[in-house]
Amino acid sequence: MAKDTKVGAAASKVDENGFIEKKSLSALDRGKKLPNFGERRRMFLLSHHPTSFDLCEIEGVGWRLCPTLKRLIVQAGVNFTPPAAKEGGALDAAHIEAKFRSNFGQVVLIEQDEYMYAADGDTGRGYFLKWENVKTYGDGEYEIQMDQAGYDTWRWSLVTGGKVEAPRDSIVAQIRTRLNRGLQRASRTPHLAAAQEATALAKRRLAGLEEALKAIAAATRPNTTRRLPAAPAVEVE
Repeated sequence: MAKDTKVGAAASKVDENGFIEKKSLSALDRGKKLPNFGERRRMFLLSHHPTSFDLCEIEGVGWRLCPTLKRLIVQAGVNFTPPAAKEGGALDAAHIEAKFRSNFGQVVLIEQDEYMYAADGDTGRGYFLKWENVKTYGDGEYEIQMDQAGYDTWRWSLVTGGKVEAPRDSIVAQIRTRLNRGLQRASRTPHLAAAQEATALAKRRLAGLEEALKAIAAATRPNTTRRLPAAPAVEVE
């Protein structure tokens, strides 16, 4: 059963797994039909493989190499998810994390409250990223509006915060190779205007990669500040 709690000035709920339900006022407070979230009704964890990064231009931040994140469905019997210890109990996310780390070398982010929330639907709760704003309509349909800049900024913070390793040199080399191939293809575009536009974009992305690498170097540079030895105590007679 969900229980009422207070979040700021508004009443919210926390479900049995501890996730805050972010409700749509237009759907719940005005009596509209609740949406059917379909596949979104399955809880998930986010995972990252060390070889997978996205080159992103983040508004207000700049170009960054953000870890690619994929959803792992959390459901008994799926993705190494063991049955709950007791009926209605929480599933063991730590078991999933250990299995994916040992079997596939993946990093699994088990702190779901950092990136996921639950919302009530017609046939059960739906689970969404915190940067996905669910907009509902009177007929039960819904749309998701994504705060991509916020999501990418958070993904980048996983690198700067040490939760995800920075991309290896070999991965950076692969990304640079792909971008250079994109530049070569752009130059062969048959229409002049289209070729110029594609070439400019490819060059911009290559420059963006260099900016992203500088950001990684700055964020992961060890603290080399040397502490001077304390001055010897002076006895005063």
